Amino acid sequence: MRFAANLSLLFTPDVCFKERCARVTSQGFQYVELLFPYYQPINTYAESLEEHGLQIVLVNTPIRPNEFGLAALPGQQTQFQSDFKWAVDTAQTLGAKSIHIMAGKTFNLPTEQWEQTLCQNLEWALNYVQGKNITLLLEPLNHYDVPGYAYSLPDQLRPILDHFQSEQLRLQFDFYHTLKEKLPLVDTLRIMWPYIDHIQFADPYGRHEPNLTEHPEIIHALYELQALSYSGFLGCEYHPTTDFESSLHFLQSLQHIGLCTNPKGVACI
Repeated sequence: MRFAANLSLLFTPDVCFKERCARVTSQGFQYVELLFPYYQPINTYAESLEEHGLQIVLVNTPIRPNEFGLAALPGQQTQFQSDFKWAVDTAQTLGAKSIHIMAGKTFNLPTEQWEQTLCQNLEWALNYVQGKNITLLLEPLNHYDVPGYAYSLPDQLRPILDHFQSEQLRLQFDFYHTLKEKLPLVDTLRIMWPYIDHIQFADPYGRHEPNLTEHPEIIHALYELQALSYSGFLGCEYHPTTDFESSLHFLQSLQHIGLCTNPKGVACI
């Protein structure tokens, strides 16, 4: 397991991208997530990442204001394809190996209708990335933060993942969304384990750095991942209570219980 700093959530909007890269590097991070690297010239991102020796591991497909993607929305296939090609070009330029496909808000649309649209778009997308070193990810988003999103529960994605049975289409599992939905974290992790390729976390209250005292289930889930020999990334996708550097105190706690090997907590067993 390796921790990845989420450059999108860990800093306030006034912090420029280059400073974000410098600050995560100073805390020992080598891997980062960047949700939407579409607002500046691609070279701006690439140069700062290279200057600070950072490897980007995850991007999302583009979204627009008040929109959470298009993959499950009927009638938006042409725009989805254009956005997806943009995401693939961006991922390849920056060296990211995973793309989170944003499904969109389906609200009261019949499940059969949005599922059919999603599967059609996924089939097209999988054909597009065939032969490329890219994994497509689907992530449930809790219905409190994103009401109307196509799927809020991991189990909703099992039929879709089972249908494709592709190593290039996997589950992005987030402790935060799972806990917000009041699901048992470790049990859900075990059930969804065969589908998981990428993991993120945050405290379920306020989406801040995890409070391991109040939420020991997060520690239990990390031990479970250790037992399962998870070799992927753990995305620190949270809003710090105060500032980025101060928020990393939880990593020291993980080091004390044998879940981290780096003095700054970044390298995870």
